[in-house]
Amino acid sequence: MKRIIYMLILFMIFFGACEEKIDVYEGASGIYFDPTEAVLDTIVVPWGLKNLDIKTQNMNLRVCLLGDVADYDRKFTIQVIADEQDTLSAVEGEDFRLLQKEYAILAGKADALVEIELLRADDLIERPRRFTLRLEETPELGFLYSRMQTLIDTAQVTSLRAIDYQRVIHMDERFQTPVWWSLYGENFFGKFSTKKAIFICDQMGYDREDFVASFVESGLNEGKLRFAARYLHEYLQEHPELDEDGEPMTMGPDAQK
Repeated sequence: MKRIIYMLILFMIFFGACEEKIDVYEGASGIYFDPTEAVLDTIVVPWGLKNLDIKTQNMNLRVCLLGDVADYDRKFTIQVIADEQDTLSAVEGEDFRLLQKEYAILAGKADALVEIELLRADDLIERPRRFTLRLEETPELGFLYSRMQTLIDTAQVTSLRAIDYQRVIHMDERFQTPVWWSLYGENFFGKFSTKKAIFICDQMGYDREDFVASFVESGLNEGKLRFAARYLHEYLQEHPELDEDGEPMTMGPDAQK
C-alpha cells in the first residue's frame, strides 16, 4: 500500500511539472502563414498551363493561429512590400489585387484566408512578376512561431530569417514538359521550350493542361501529334516565329517527312 501511495505522489509531481512546461502560450496568441503551402516563403504560380484566354485566377493564403481560440474576433492586416530595385516587381492593381487588407481570426476559429486576385500580364513570358505579402503584428496577435531560413551575406556572415510571416508570390509562364515528350516530342516538335509548347497549344486548339497529361487523360495520341507537327511545320514556313533563344522556331525531323 505504501508503495502505491509513493508512486501516486511521484506521478502527481511529474504531471504537475509537465503541465507547467507545456502551458507556454497561456495569455499569448500568434499568427503565421500556413507552412505547408510553401517550401520556404515563395509560392510559384505557373500561368503557362492556363489557356491564353484566362487572364485572372484567385488564390488563398491560410493564416494560422498559435494559441487558444477566443470568443471574439481578432483583427490583423496584410502589408504589400514593394522593392523598387527588383526588376521583376509586380504592380498592385495591374498584376494583382488584394480583395481586402484587413482580416480577422473570427471568434471560435483558428485560421483565416487571405484572398488574392492574380492578373496575367501580356508580357509575362518575357518578364515574370513577383510581390511580397507580409503579416503585421498586433498586440493581440504577435509573432510567436516561424520556420527559420539561413542567410549568408556578401561578407559571409550567417544569420537566420523568419519565413512564415511573409509570402513571396512569383508568377511566370512556366510550362512543364509533357509526360510523353521523351517518346515523341523531340522527333515531332524538336527541342522543347515554353514558348514552343504555348505555340503548339494555341495553334492547334489544345487545352494546355491536357497537353502535358498522359495520353489516357488527354485524348492525344501518336497520330494526332504527328499531324500537328506536320501542320505546324508548314505553318511556320509561311508565318515564321522566333523561339525563346531568338532563333526561328522549327519542328522536329519527323514533321518534315
